[in-house]
Amino acid sequence: MCVSVEQSKDQLTLEVARLILSDPRYASDDWQDIAIVYNFLDGRENTFGYVFFPDGKWEARLPDDHNWDAVDKMLELQTMMERETGKRWLRALFHIKRDDQSMNIQFEYDDREKWMINPGDLEKSVAALKP
Repeated sequence: MCVSVEQSKDQLTLEVARLILSDPRYASDDWQDIAIVYNFLDGRENTFGYVFFPDGKWEARLPDDHNWDAVDKMLELQTMMERETGKRWLRALFHIKRDDQSMNIQFEYDDREKWMINPGDLEKSVAALKP
């Protein structure tokens, strides 16, 4: 007999954070904060993200191979939340702070443009993602 145990929202969120933090691309320097946007619009899945440094600088950075395990966990979270609320979010903004390893996740249900990067005003777009 096969028994399936569904993870809780908190467990899924913690698993995504673990997958991000265990990625080699985040182990080697002194980043202060990570911001990753998970987009699930119109049947497409993509991510983009940035690391922020203590000196105020930032750089675009994603986990190796866009960390598809984390994307799968975020899709599970989206499905779980939709079952509970009847609403499906479009985007999630996942923050991790290095100093205390705290995390925060925000969800956008309606605004298809929220957290998108505007190349014409890159500094402002990226600053809007900073925790």
